Amino acid sequence: MDRNVLIVEDESIVAMELEEQVKGLECGVMGPVSTATAALRLCEANVPDLVLMDIRIQGAQDGVEAAQALRRRFNVPVIYLTALADGITIERAKLTEPAGYLLKPVRAEELKAAVEIALYKSEMESVLERQRAEFVSMLAHDIRSPLQAVSGYADLLADDLKESGLTEAGELLSRMRESLSHTTDVINNLLALINFEFGRVELAMARLSVNDAIRKVKDRYAREATRRDLVLESMLASDLPSVEADQLILERIFANLLVNALKFTPPGGRVTLSSEARGSYAVASVTNTGPVIASDDIPHLFERGWRGAADADKEGSGLGLYIVKTLVEMLGGKVEVESTMSSGTCFSVFLPTG
Repeated sequence: MDRNVLIVEDESIVAMELEEQVKGLECGVMGPVSTATAALRLCEANVPDLVLMDIRIQGAQDGVEAAQALRRRFNVPVIYLTALADGITIERAKLTEPAGYLLKPVRAEELKAAVEIALYKSEMESVLERQRAEFVSMLAHDIRSPLQAVSGYADLLADDLKESGLTEAGELLSRMRESLSHTTDVINNLLALINFEFGRVELAMARLSVNDAIRKVKDRYAREATRRDLVLESMLASDLPSVEADQLILERIFANLLVNALKFTPPGGRVTLSSEARGSYAVASVTNTGPVIASDDIPHLFERGWRGAADADKEGSGLGLYIVKTLVEMLGGKVEVESTMSSGTCFSVFLPTG
């Protein structure tokens, strides 16, 4: 029994019947459990290969909400087993991209076929994901390594030119370094997009300090801010609660927002990284001075590939903010934007502390 099936069902008799049927398919059984909280707790200890999910379950979350959380956290396939066949429930269920939707009472042969097909599809997708991950890793290394080498040489040349007083050559080198930085950001975002849309993003979840991630990203881009003649500052709350997040993903969220702010802030401007606690959220914000974002553009900022008419002369692929929103939602949070003449443009990331 190398395949495990989690049963989420609040009717004890039905749960017992499902348990016997699943064992008959030579699969291990996890549970049964009757709440979304219990299901998530079991998955944190051992991710199942498949979940059989009733929609009407005990607790504050129903089966659809539980399936959304399981998909976001563990990307585990779900088959719904329910008596609900109304249009609203089916539309909600479709958003979770289930592996199946069976109406109760479920016949043994129907369950057997649905489980075997779902497990087979999941196994084939896992094989493709491993191949994709190997390809992306190789591609990332082959592209990033020469870029890092060229960037390092550019830094050495910049120091030599500065000492020699060759200002014109120094300006050309500055433009080259800017293009290298932009190209690296585009490559990172494209590789991230491949992971989001053509494979699984594995989350290494842990209790993390938002302030530590902000400081690390600030240090990484301090030199770029200086080169652009910008003031880069931070105002971090000392009593900020930790959040459940993935370290690399948390840093990428703040890096993409900071790169965006640096790009759109005119020379002599200011970019501020800040944090605060608001209710059950740790809020991290990136605020910059400069042009106000048109109110008609704000709803489109997080769309993949979208660029406003005013951005035609700015470098970028239109992926940075789309990736920010995707990553924040993967962590169970949300992102908001405010842009006014008096206070500038502020992107705020809300991450749950519970």
